[in-house]
Amino acid sequence: MIEFVCRCRRHWPAILVALALLLPGCTRSRPAAYYQLTAITAEQGLVPSATTATLGIGLGPVRLPEMLDRPQLVIRTGANRMEIVDDRRWIEPPAVTISRVLRENLAVLLATERIVAYPWTRNDAFDYQVVVEILRFEGQGLGAAELEAIWSVRNRQGEPLVSERRARFKVPAANPDYDGLVRALSDTLSLLCREISREIKNLPASRQ
Repeated sequence: MIEFVCRCRRHWPAILVALALLLPGCTRSRPAAYYQLTAITAEQGLVPSATTATLGIGLGPVRLPEMLDRPQLVIRTGANRMEIVDDRRWIEPPAVTISRVLRENLAVLLATERIVAYPWTRNDAFDYQVVVEILRFEGQGLGAAELEAIWSVRNRQGEPLVSERRARFKVPAANPDYDGLVRALSDTLSLLCREISREIKNLPASRQ
């Protein structure tokens, strides 16, 4: 028995070295994958209206709840349960990427590049201000994306032209994976912008 213990003690240095080499491999996390939302293309847009081509749009503020304004993708796994997917991340802050896609979508749908993002300066002139508050922007598992938002349109004096409206869109993912989910999330923003652009086109010409 004493001889066995002594032999084991002689091998401790080798055992410790082996453990030191093995443990980092066991604890190493999977590298993060990064995603970006995409805007619609000109081919995907509606037929632009000539009356909107000269419009100036002030976009913002675009607000997000704190739970969504984080680098990780957020997945809803139950009525009261959310999952923060640490190794699936946005390449840029969510508030930035959502504002960018909203701007690009509205530029295509309204056929105007005169869109300035909030905060703007005194020298930035526009005809309408579009205010958006994002309430939900998440995956329903990996099978669908859901967007819920409150939006309104105001004139340059801040007076409401289209009063606050609640929009909710749910788009199934083409593939039940993260690539498909991000594509579906992009599609929800496209649907929101189509709703907003339709209302802007229907405003009386005297206000344009």
